[in-house]
Amino acid sequence: MNDLTLLKLIMDDPHDHLTKLAYADLLEENCQPKRAWAWRWVASWGRVPGFEVYADAPMDYYWSCSPDDWRRDPKFLPMGVFMSMSLSSVSSVKWYYDTIEEAYTDLIEGLMTTRKDLRIRRGKR
Repeated sequence: MNDLTLLKLIMDDPHDHLTKLAYADLLEENCQPKRAWAWRWVASWGRVPGFEVYADAPMDYYWSCSPDDWRRDPKFLPMGVFMSMSLSSVSSVKWYYDTIEEAYTDLIEGLMTTRKDLRIRRGKR
C-alpha cells in the first residue's frame, strides 16, 4: 500500500488509528522519522479534528485547545502544539480548515515544531 492510499483511508475514517500507525511506519521506512513520530502521536492520543456544519456553507474542520485537560476530547490539543500551528497569529480558541487534510497537515507541522517540548516519546503517553 502506498502513502496516498493510506492518507485517503485516514481522511475517509479519521477514527481508525491503526491506519495512522501504518502510515507512520511507511514514513519511517521512507526516512521521515519526525513526520512518522507526529503521526504516532496523533494515533496514540486519538486526535481527530472537530467539525461544524452550517446550513448555507460547507463543513468546517477545526482544532481547539483546552488549558485544563486537553486529553478529554479528541479535537483538543496541548496549548504548545496549538500555538505552534500555522494560524497561531490569530487570537482564537479554534483554528478552522476547509478540509480534514488541511487540519491534519497543520497539526503534523505543529507537532514536528514542538516535539522536544512535549517530552512524549514513542510508545509513552
